Amino acid sequence: MPISFSRLPSTLQQLAIGKTTLYERIAQGLFPPPVKLGPRLSAWPQYEIDEVANAVMRNASNEEMRQLVARLIELRSHPNKAEALAA
Repeated sequence: MPISFSRLPSTLQQLAIGKTTLYERIAQGLFPPPVKLGPRLSAWPQYEIDEVANAVMRNASNEEMRQLVARLIELRSHPNKAEALAA
């Protein structure tokens, strides 16, 4: 399954937040940092945005969000993300 990526403007629109809020959440561990795709190109895997948005919709606590973000970051190095997400 191919991984799609979302650049900053699209990510902000999907989450309905501003850039400052997004980067504050990243600093607090409540949202994963972007993936560097090139020297001047960063983006977020769409499945990470979807996972965080689902957690927000179910009103997850900050601690639950931090655990989710840590898991998502760990999955970045996993060879088969689809299987790992299902676990």
